[in-house]
Amino acid sequence: MHGNTGKIAWIDLARREVEIIALPVEVYRRFIGGSGLAAKLFWDRTDFTAGPLTPEALLIFMNGPLAGARLSGASRMSAAVRSPLTGAYADSSCGGYFPPALRHAGFDGLAITGKAAAPSLLRIAGGSIAIEEGCRRYAPSRGGLSRRPPWPRRWWRRR
Repeated sequence: MHGNTGKIAWIDLARREVEIIALPVEVYRRFIGGSGLAAKLFWDRTDFTAGPLTPEALLIFMNGPLAGARLSGASRMSAAVRSPLTGAYADSSCGGYFPPALRHAGFDGLAITGKAAAPSLLRIAGGSIAIEEGCRRYAPSRGGLSRRPPWPRRWWRRR
C-alpha cells in the first residue's frame, strides 16, 4: 500500500467512540485518491433516509496518496458530505497543513458522525485519536474559541 497508511478512523461524537478500521488493499486500488475513497465509503456507510444536517449525517475527510509528500501542490485531501441544498453527494478538495498532519499521525482519513453533547476536541497523534472536552477553550458568549490554540504554526514537523 505505497502512499497510504491503511487506517481510517470512524468517530461517533454522540457515543464518544473511535473505531479504527483497515481497508483491504483492493479498495485502495479500485478507488484511487481521496475523492474516490471518500465516495466509496460514503456510498457504503451513509444513511440516505437521514437529513444532511442531522447527527446521523456522515462527514468524511480522506487523504490522497501523495498527502504528506514533499511535492508542491500534491498534498491534498477531500471532504465529503451530503449537500444540504440538494441532498446529493458533494465533495471538495483542499490542501494546507491538515492533510500532511493527518498522514504523519498515521491515518488516511476520518469519518465523523453524531453530535457531541458538549464542545469537544479531537486529539490525533501517534496513531491514536481521543475525544476530549473542549470547554476550557470554548466561550459561547464570545462566539467561539476564547484564545489561540496552543500548538505552533508548523506543529506537525516536530517529532
